[in-house]
Amino acid sequence: MPVGDSESARAERVDPYCLEEGEADRLLAGHPWKRFALFEDSVAEGLGDPVPGYLDQSWADRLATALKRHAPGMTRPVLLAHGWQSRGTCFEHFVPGLLKAGYSPVAYDAPGHGDAAGATTTVLAFREVIQHLADEHGAFEAVISHSVGALASVLALRSGVRTRRLVTIRQVGEFTHLFDEFCGRLALRRRVRGELRTRVEQRLFPREQDLWRDFSTTYASGRITVPVLVVHDGQDRVVGVDQARRTAEVFGDQAHLVTTRGLGHRRILSGPAVVESILDFVTAAQDGPAEVPAASR
Repeated sequence: MPVGDSESARAERVDPYCLEEGEADRLLAGHPWKRFALFEDSVAEGLGDPVPGYLDQSWADRLATALKRHAPGMTRPVLLAHGWQSRGTCFEHFVPGLLKAGYSPVAYDAPGHGDAAGATTTVLAFREVIQHLADEHGAFEAVISHSVGALASVLALRSGVRTRRLVTIRQVGEFTHLFDEFCGRLALRRRVRGELRTRVEQRLFPREQDLWRDFSTTYASGRITVPVLVVHDGQDRVVGVDQARRTAEVFGDQAHLVTTRGLGHRRILSGPAVVESILDFVTAAQDGPAEVPAASR
């Protein structure tokens, strides 16, 4: 792969087993591919200690860079943003359909989740991961998000991350709802609730002037102008469907609300009708009523 004039890549310029500058572009010229996939192994991933004189970049990353330079529209990335106490693989039912339609799913494990390092995290750390992925992949064709991942996605979009479409699944419209739900489940008294609220403001988010407003997906909805699909189960015991209806309401005509029954908080990600509705929204324009019931199957 081309390595440029970096001093760190001096050895690569004379290595006969490395491509010369511009050679990758010549090899890719006129290719008929619509997408590419890499089956990961230690060689493809470039695992191992850095070698002096060679760029510390995996083969997969070099190939992706060359492909994006030669055919920037080829990868068509779709971000999959998981929620709290979850991981990127929760979207496994969406991947086959996205690949078949020519999209490149981009999933991750947020800090403290899945295989990612860390023991604690906040929604701001979720947002930072999304921003990093946007820097790497550019504008997303769509963002499919679940739970806290939906909130983080909205925060990222407000901060400049770009997408053509946004899907929020079982999202919280008002950030205060998370706090109130937590306190309610623990039956905390008013005084304890007040002390906990103060600690959240001062210890977790000391730089936020009004986190209860700013961390709500219903706030500053005018900054997000793309079509929005809001998906929620009517029997979700963690977050009531009223949160979804409120979110759809503030986005107005650009939003569609899909409701289900009997799928709850997590099974909603595997419901065939839900997956189909979301893939239809991602791949084609959606026309119809503001709220579209989806079967619970």
